[in-house]
Amino acid sequence: MALQKSTEIKRIVYAQPDLKADAIASKLRELGLEVGESTISTVRSDFLNSLTFLKSVSAFNASAPVAPAKKAKKAKRRSRADRWADACSRASDALSDLRRLQEEYEEWKDNLPESLQSSPVGEKLEEVCGLDIEGALDMVSDAEGIDLPLGFGRD
Repeated sequence: MALQKSTEIKRIVYAQPDLKADAIASKLRELGLEVGESTISTVRSDFLNSLTFLKSVSAFNASAPVAPAKKAKKAKRRSRADRWADACSRASDALSDLRRLQEEYEEWKDNLPESLQSSPVGEKLEEVCGLDIEGALDMVSDAEGIDLPLGFGRD
């Protein structure tokens, strides 16, 4: 009988941790169990201390019940045309960023003292500034405007 009382106290405390001993005693009386408030306080205190310890060592998270894992929905496959448009957009954005950075390097190169223009730094700046990023942007622009095949007799 003592085990049942202890188990019921723990069950009530776990469901409502802020419940006072007199309220727990009232709930136990409804179940036909007569328990003194000092016993309830002791069991409640021991149980809450155990929970605190388990939380501190990350044994479990008492505030979040574990829910069964849901099956992930299979993502609908995007069309080639949509993927093409996204790739063109990302390429255009990346090349625009590169062009802005290249302009910063050109400004650095233009402000480089003449004595450093043939140094390793000057040579690297020249290499960065010589890249044809505008041509790549034009190519991406052409790719964005291309008439893609639809297939399956829809062309």
